[in-house]
Amino acid sequence: MSFAPFARRRGFTFIELLVAIIIFALILACVVPYVLASREASRRVQCQNNLRLIFYGMANYQKANHPLGYPRTRFDLKQAAWTAYTGADEANPFRADSSVAVNDVTASLWLMVRTGYLPDTSVFVCPSSDRVRDPMTNLAGAKVKPDQRGNFRSHRHLAYSILSPFNPLDQDTWAWNDTLPSEVALLSDMNPGVGGDDDVAAPQAGDDAKRLQLANSRNHGKRGQNVLYAGGNVAFVPHAFVGMGYARAETQNKPSLKMGDNIFTSLRGPPKTPDGAPLFDGPGVFGTNVAPSWTYDSYLIPSDDQ
Repeated sequence: MSFAPFARRRGFTFIELLVAIIIFALILACVVPYVLASREASRRVQCQNNLRLIFYGMANYQKANHPLGYPRTRFDLKQAAWTAYTGADEANPFRADSSVAVNDVTASLWLMVRTGYLPDTSVFVCPSSDRVRDPMTNLAGAKVKPDQRGNFRSHRHLAYSILSPFNPLDQDTWAWNDTLPSEVALLSDMNPGVGGDDDVAAPQAGDDAKRLQLANSRNHGKRGQNVLYAGGNVAFVPHAFVGMGYARAETQNKPSLKMGDNIFTSLRGPPKTPDGAPLFDGPGVFGTNVAPSWTYDSYLIPSDDQ
């Protein structure tokens, strides 16, 4: 009786294994960026929907509280200063000795939670940011009702900025309601402020993309920000110069580049040149001691510095 010789199974050679690894790496290099880009695109859409919901909350608040207009807590228009996140456990942000400070921009947003026009605090969280929803608890950690709170618990619970409700100028023409011009920036991904690779006051209209990026929100990896305008439309924009007006950026390839007011700063100086042309291309100013500098100056606050 004879037996056929045992057939040895052939395994991968080192070269074949190396080729397989390279092919797999190439597939990953093609697929991963697509998956990440697709995920970010989806998050941008969700972020836009959040801004729309906040806008609808503001509109409904105005309808129910006319003629008070959009939500705004106690204010002192004689001072330029504004603040944020004061009086988180305040039951009445409107009383004279309230722990919610005057000109508190985040407490003004919180009014929509207190009154039920935005019952879910997750709407204030951009899915591309590191923020988390407010847990609706008191200082001791116990669950409370929305009207038992006067503000966000901390900066970690808010990922968006709003046009300053405290404009000390032109009170005869400026109003905090739905009569704002449709091209005024009303809400956006959070103002990045100043520090590290953030400097909202540094870029000028017409700067290269890298320098313009200094003023971009951190919510979407400094690539740009979602902006909702007073007319209700929302768009993702690659730089912050998208407010009222336009600026002439004299560059080699774009001699009349159309850009608007920097939405994250207060305009420095008057909004017109000596010849009467709109001027929005200069560096603006930013800080808690700064207010809008003219009637429709887009100055969206707070920043992630607060």
